[in-house]
Amino acid sequence: MTHPTGTPAAQARAFAIGAFTVGLLSLVVLIVLFGVLGGMAPLVAASILGIVAVILGILAIRRGAARGFAIAGIVAGALAVVLGLAILIFALLFVGALGI
Repeated sequence: MTHPTGTPAAQARAFAIGAFTVGLLSLVVLIVLFGVLGGMAPLVAASILGIVAVILGILAIRRGAARGFAIAGIVAGALAVVLGLAILIFALLFVGALGI
């Protein structure tokens, strides 16, 4: 028995919703886990999740469905990557507080 993969529009919508979800998750990881745990691991995790969100958002836009979710995922993912890297660079250069 084979499982249907869905229409291309449904697949594009799944990419867009995935981008939105992963983008929000990356921001939550960045804000909550870095605030609670500190250290470098939450920054790296948030940056990786942010990159995944951006990639999924771009794929969703290229497939042409659910542009709002895709753009929101791209923005949230990019924001997590930029903030994560900015905090990491600031901590390494000026504070030295990450225990590296």
